Amino acid sequence: MAVHGWSDYFYNTPLAEAVESAGYAFHAVDLRHHGRSLRPGQTPGFVDRLDRHHEDLDAALALIAEDHPATPVVEAHSTGGLTTALWAADRPEAASALVLNSPWLQTHGGPLARAVAAPAVRRIARRDPYEILPLPRVDHYWRSLSAEADGEWDLEPAWRDRWAFAVPAGWLAAVLDGHTTVARGLDLPVPVLVLVSDRGGLPLATRRRAASSDVILSPRAQARAARRLGPGVVVHRCPGALHDVFASAPPVRRAALDATLSWLAETAPPRIAG
Repeated sequence: MAVHGWSDYFYNTPLAEAVESAGYAFHAVDLRHHGRSLRPGQTPGFVDRLDRHHEDLDAALALIAEDHPATPVVEAHSTGGLTTALWAADRPEAASALVLNSPWLQTHGGPLARAVAAPAVRRIARRDPYEILPLPRVDHYWRSLSAEADGEWDLEPAWRDRWAFAVPAGWLAAVLDGHTTVARGLDLPVPVLVLVSDRGGLPLATRRRAASSDVILSPRAQARAARRLGPGVVVHRCPGALHDVFASAPPVRRAALDATLSWLAETAPPRIAG
């Protein structure tokens, strides 16, 4: 099953087709307040605890199990990777393996930045969890994806906004809590493949660099943080990959998929994956 990231939804039909061609049944979920699950009047992307999404994952997998009862592989991107790792720690027998695509496992700037930022964010969140934080908004990542700019993907504006969702304090506080939990160590009992780009640019990167690097997260920092997930972690660096490795240029995403399928063949042969 595939799980998207923050301010995102599932749109990658070539990935679904390629995974199914490899012998896996492919399913994807749009988490609450995202994509097809977003309802009028809701705050896009908002949860005050990441484990609210655990209910979404449980519900989706229960439906999938009606047709495919085998223990699933779960693939998850960015904030979805953080959420899924925490879910798997709470439910150690729910997945046979995890594939984490540029997972957001560590706060920008590392533990020191989290220690400084978290108390202020939590104070705001206690006062008003829906208060929007005045963070910089840039569109390099959207431009690298969208067929309206430099990318190749037809994105639904209501579900994948050019500037990404505004950031409520309550949501960011939940993410920072998740980073703290990962830093303490999750001891996941299942094998974990972590895919990251070979270079990062972060939001101030040039448009040219944005086409072949992760301009959202630091791949090096996420690779380091991945070691806190458990003993069975493999980190695979993908040359020229975007923040969403599987939405990168065709040769890049094909190489990443080949690496993923080779790893799965050894750890979780075809039963159900995403």
